[in-house]
Parts: sequence; C-alpha cells; structure tokens
Amino acid sequence: MKNIVFLFLCVTAFSYSQNIKSTQRIKYKSLTEEAIHNRFIKDSTDFHLIKSLMVIDSSYTEEQIDFKINDLDDFILPLAVKIQNLSNENKIKLIYKSVHDKYLRKYKIEAFFPEIFSSGQYNCLTATALYSYVFDKINIPYQIKETPTHVYLIAYPNAENIYIETTLPGEAGSFIISDKLTKESVDELVKLKLIDAQRLVEVGYSKAYEEYFYGDQNAKKTELVGIQYYNKMVIQMGQLNLDLAYQNALKSEVYYKSQRLSFLKKSIASHQVDNVLFTNIDNFYWFVEFANLTDDFEFLYGKLYRIISSHYPNTTNLEKIKNSLEDVVDIKLRNKLYSVYYLFHAEKELDYQKEKTALKYAEKAYEFDSENINSQNIISRCATKSMVVGNISQLKIKEMELMVKKYPFIEQFGTFNAYKGYVLCILISMEFSKNNSTLGNKYLNELNTLVKKYKNEIDFDHSALGAAYGEIGAFYYRQKQYNVALRLLNEGNVLSPNNEQILRKIKFVKSALK
Repeated sequence: MKNIVFLFLCVTAFSYSQNIKSTQRIKYKSLTEEAIHNRFIKDSTDFHLIKSLMVIDSSYTEEQIDFKINDLDDFILPLAVKIQNLSNENKIKLIYKSVHDKYLRKYKIEAFFPEIFSSGQYNCLTATALYSYVFDKINIPYQIKETPTHVYLIAYPNAENIYIETTLPGEAGSFIISDKLTKESVDELVKLKLIDAQRLVEVGYSKAYEEYFYGDQNAKKTELVGIQYYNKMVIQMGQLNLDLAYQNALKSEVYYKSQRLSFLKKSIASHQVDNVLFTNIDNFYWFVEFANLTDDFEFLYGKLYRIISSHYPNTTNLEKIKNSLEDVVDIKLRNKLYSVYYLFHAEKELDYQKEKTALKYAEKAYEFDSENINSQNIISRCATKSMVVGNISQLKIKEMELMVKKYPFIEQFGTFNAYKGYVLCILISMEFSKNNSTLGNKYLNELNTLVKKYKNEIDFDHSALGAAYGEIGAFYYRQKQYNVALRLLNEGNVLSPNNEQILRKIKFVKSALK
C-alpha cells in the first residue's frame, strides 16, 4: 500500500458528473465542513475558496473562518492601492513579495491551508490557492497550472505570462521567461522529438513553449480544494489509516476528478474487501464501496454470498445488508446483487423443503435478474411441484400454459417438461378410456412433440407412459382396428422399452390378428 501512495501526490484532473450517492456516504469531521461542502454540492456556484480549504481543519467554525478571511481582505486592500500605477511585471513582484513576507514562512510538503494562518507553513498547493484568492481580489488575470508533481500560477496569460513559483521566497518566485531561454528550451525539445518541428514552424517559439510547459488545460479553483483532500488521503494511506483515507478520497472527488484518484479509491476499497472481517456487519460498507468501483461481478457474487451466509439467520443483519445494497450506484449491478440476496434465501428455504417460501424468494430474485439460471431453476422446481396438488384434468394443461406465459423460461427445465409429459399421459389414458379418441389423439400429438424435443434430456414417467399406451391399444382393440393398435403400441414400446403394460397389450392384440 505504501508503494502505491507516493507515486500519485499530484495528478491531472478531468471532469465528469458528480455522483450523488457517493456524496451521501461522506462522513464529515465537523458541522462546518459538512455545511460548506453541501452548499457546493447543491449549487456549484456557491463556492468560497478560502472557506472550502479551511474546513479540512475540523476545529474551525464558520465564524472563525470569516474572521481569517476579513483579516486577509484587510491585508489585500492597501496592497491593491500600492500596485495601481505599476507595470504588470512589477505588480506581480510586489504582490508576490508582500504575500510571502506576511503569510508564507516555511515550506512543508505535507502542509494544509489552515497552517498558513497558524504557523506560516505552506506548500505549492496551499500557496497557489492563497495567491489565486489575492489575484481575484485585485482583478489580476491568471491561470492555475497543474503537473504530476507541482501546482503553480501564470499571471497575465497570453500577455506577459508571468510564472509564479510559490515555493521560492522573494522576487525570485515570479519571473518572465526570456526569449533567449524560450528559444533554447524549444530547440532542445525539438532535438529530443518532444516538440514536433512542423508544429514549431506553424505556431512559433513562444506558442510552442507555452503548449509544452503550460499545456492547454487549466486547473479550476475548486480543484485546489479537491487536491488538498487528495493529498491528505495520500498521507493517510501512507499511515495505513485507510478508513480516513477513503473518506478524504470521497471529499476530494466532489471537487476534483482524476483517473489516479479513482485508481487509489479502488485500491483502498479492494484492500479492505480482502482484509476486513465481514462478521462485523458495519464492514459491509466496504463491499458496497468496492461494488461501485469494479465490474468484476463474479467476485462480487461469491463475496456477497459468503457474507450473507456468515450472518444467516440473523434477520436484523440480513436486512441491513439488503438495505445497504441500495447504495450500489449502477442499477444493473445493484439488481444483480439483489438477485443474489434473494436467491440465497430461496436456496435456504429449499434446504428445509419449504417450496412455497422458496418460490417467493426465487421470484424476487428473478424480478431483479431475469437471466439468472439459478433462480429460474428454483422457480421451475417449486412452481412445477405446486401444480401437483389437485386432480389432473384439462384445467391442468391450462394451468401449465399460464405458467409458461408467466415464466417463459420454464419449458427449458426438465422438471417442468417431465411433469407435463406425466399430465399428458394421464389425460391420454382418461380420454381413450372414455372412447374420446379426438381429444385423446390431441394429447397424444402433444406428448409426441414433447418427447421428440426432449427424449434424450428427460426421464419420463414409464408407469404413466405404459398406462397411456395401454389405453390407446385397448381403445383401438375395442374398435377392432388391430393394426392401428399394434402400430401405436409398438411406438410406445420404443419410447418405453420393455414396459410390462405395453408388452402385455401387444401380446393381446397380436393374438387377435392370428
């Protein structure tokens, strides 16, 4: 974990939409932090840079922060007057030196913004944030630039392009790149093939230099807040305080979006899922967090099943698990996980031979994931068994047709088709025994279709088959249609070889043919 952390102290940002569910899972360190945070989440224009940076220290109230802001504003006001008649370059030099002399005393890589006011400690991020606030107040145009290892400012972009190096005290911290240095740098970069020679011809030295060193993308002030939370996350990861690190990752994500932040979030959640004890129901939080960061459903399926098993039959904890799954953001994944939850219960009910309850759970599992073969199988078994109750009549076929309409998949399962074959055999026996060959043959044709389709997959009830073909043979024997009787009985013998009931009727019919 430590090896991962310090690789990504600063990263390049990119925007994507805020996830409402993730913000609801943030645990704030103070009411002030929560209030300022939520105002921004509700309305991104309701943003104050200093307040948003200061709340990383939970000891501050908003009133105390306002006092610091007023003090800072009182410092800026006379400074704005002093620079009025100066050139742009001299304005920046005076502002730079004045701010450094007043607030920035000691560089510290692991500094946070409130330390500027308490001890004068700062780093490139917090100092950049301070200068950006000052520049805003004095109406000096600037851009915030971010590299993988640094954050800095450029004042008067597209004009003087005054580079603000916040980590250097005194006048050395603000400077304009000379034409000579620009040309030398670009020529070297062309030799190294880091700048395309044709591009240099098209845009010239100054533009080529700006594109390479400054880039086209500017960081936003809001992202400075996110980077500060990101840096705190990095420090806490190094200390293996992963719970707090993850919370700061969530806070960072509100203001700052990056692939590396997402990577570190996933690293933390993955580590926790592999290492925490899920016998503690509160740790189910980590399963949900990891589910929001991975598409490995097979892993999640197995993990969730084991977690549920460890809490069964504690209904209170199982209910907590079910409710927590609501925080899974991806709807399709959430539904699949709910299906696993209900499928577990269906299987447990089957263990105790409680088919009715098992069917209800399996139906819930099917509602959430209609492609889950396990829930389909349980529905097929339980629904088929529920039909066994009661006498077999033509209504039983209607009942089965309705079941197929309700569960289109059910005809794929042997349990259902074997029972359907049994019902058809009984109906065939009934109708031919009543000399109703029209209806009897209708059911016989249905049975033949079923057998042709599933003969090698289903073990049909041979007693019912023997009874059915026995009645068929008896009917045609009574009609003195001995050849028809023998042909159909032989077909039955192929379907159910050495069936005593069929063989006995074959012998009887053959004796009539002699």
